[in-house]
Amino acid sequence: MNKNKTIKKLFILLAFIIVLTGCKKNEEDYDYIEINKDELSTISPSSGGTITIPIINYHKIDPLNPSNSSIYYLTQLIYSPMFEYNVDGSIETNLVEHYVLSPDKLTLTLTLKDNLYWHNGKKLTSKDIIYTFNKILSSDQDGPYKNIFKKIVGSNFEEIKDKFMIMEAFDERNIDINFDRPYAQCLDMLTFPIIPADLAEGEENKLIGSGAYKLKEIKEGTHIELEKNENYHGKAPYINNVIAKIFDDEKLAQLAFETGQVNIVKSSDYNWAKYQDNPRIKIEEFNSNEMEVLIFNNQREKFLGENGKTIKQAIGRSINKKRIIDRLYLTKAIETSIPLNINKMEYYGLKSDTYYNEEYAKKLLGEIGYNTLNDQGLLINGDGQTIDVTLTTNFSNDLKKTALDFIIEDLRAIGINAKTNYQATAMESLSSEEIKEERARFINEIKSGNFDLALTSINLTEISDMAMLLSTDAIGSGLNYGNYSNPSLDLIFNRLKVESNFEQRKSYYLEAINIFTEDMPIVPLYIKINALLVDDKIQGKIDPTEVNLYKSFRNIFILKQFQ
Repeated sequence: MNKNKTIKKLFILLAFIIVLTGCKKNEEDYDYIEINKDELSTISPSSGGTITIPIINYHKIDPLNPSNSSIYYLTQLIYSPMFEYNVDGSIETNLVEHYVLSPDKLTLTLTLKDNLYWHNGKKLTSKDIIYTFNKILSSDQDGPYKNIFKKIVGSNFEEIKDKFMIMEAFDERNIDINFDRPYAQCLDMLTFPIIPADLAEGEENKLIGSGAYKLKEIKEGTHIELEKNENYHGKAPYINNVIAKIFDDEKLAQLAFETGQVNIVKSSDYNWAKYQDNPRIKIEEFNSNEMEVLIFNNQREKFLGENGKTIKQAIGRSINKKRIIDRLYLTKAIETSIPLNINKMEYYGLKSDTYYNEEYAKKLLGEIGYNTLNDQGLLINGDGQTIDVTLTTNFSNDLKKTALDFIIEDLRAIGINAKTNYQATAMESLSSEEIKEERARFINEIKSGNFDLALTSINLTEISDMAMLLSTDAIGSGLNYGNYSNPSLDLIFNRLKVESNFEQRKSYYLEAINIFTEDMPIVPLYIKINALLVDDKIQGKIDPTEVNLYKSFRNIFILKQFQ
């Protein structure tokens, strides 16, 4: 009896083990892999679907002279350039198959790709390249591409505009481009979109390009619809259709994004952190080209000579840039002390390292005799003189006005008698006309040299250099509102115009930065960060840049279930 019970128990135990083993085997038959949406997007890209983007109201769509930035970005989906910028600011070929620069750097020979077609089916040839170039050159408007020519050529552009770059076509695909002198940034001058030389009657308003998307429909005042260009010369996009919905301003466009009317929008403020917990919204931050600077009027007696240099250096060290960034821009800016585009600084490995140091600023002023505080807490020298400076800005801009208040606090903290020419007015109650008048007042003030220090924004693009701010040539014709001049720096700028060797250019930049830091003709403060807000149904990264907001548009897609 006991023996039978034991056998029975062993039999039951054996059966139980077999069942467990069988269950384990069934589990191993399947791979349960948990992946998130981003991982899924890399595994299964899908063609199809429609994306809606915003554009701001416009009068006319001209790819060479776009009426606003949203039209500029839209036309980049429709038209193709010979060369284009990468995310890091470097240049790559687009319509060009290969190119050769002559040893003397005076002739660039390029060959177009063989599979280039316009949206109307006609072949894109060297004739179209030359036509587009001449169209830009002869335009009465200073659009973004003509401005590239001007900035690279320099202040004598108008004198030599018919000979600085001459194009000669040998056949449909091969072109020689002859320069009047070597240009280190010759490829930058070839980043303009190409438009067709020959259009049939009625095609002028059909936005015929050679880009990844072609025009499907324009509904005046409502939207523009694009569709995939099946004959695109490069990697075809996944998204079939792009609808550009028209809005009166950027705030309405952002509101439309929040309510799901559009899928992508450039943030119009610095408060996009509020979207971080929203599962529907992805945020792609990118460096803008907008740098905030404090400009000295370098012709004022207080800023001349060795004492003037020391005062400017002390002011540069006294400003707590991080406080302004944290409080006004919600950390969405990058502190800097070099007047260069972020991409250029990173490319050449240049470091921005002249930062806030209140004690060092006071020490500098002490070295030139400002050692005593008067009863107002201001530094005085042996003659009882204070350092008096008046600061100005566009006071209709609340961010600039508040930033200037912070800067004045910082200057007074080291004993400088800083004040503003601001007349107390309720700026929020200003009419649009009064805001225009205030902007005009400020612009006139800095252009006429009627200031001590001015807080303003400058746009440092891929081709803009320190020379635009600091060269003698840029006084009156560029951004050198502080009337600064240094022959040694001018010589370096002239060398940078023609030198293309990486190590030599880096050496010139380092030399220029040393001179700049010593003279301190302006105080670079921070470079602002922008963001692209993207609907979560869109997979992949767009990699926006200031030059091309939709840089990697061809790589994004919508999963099948969301199309």
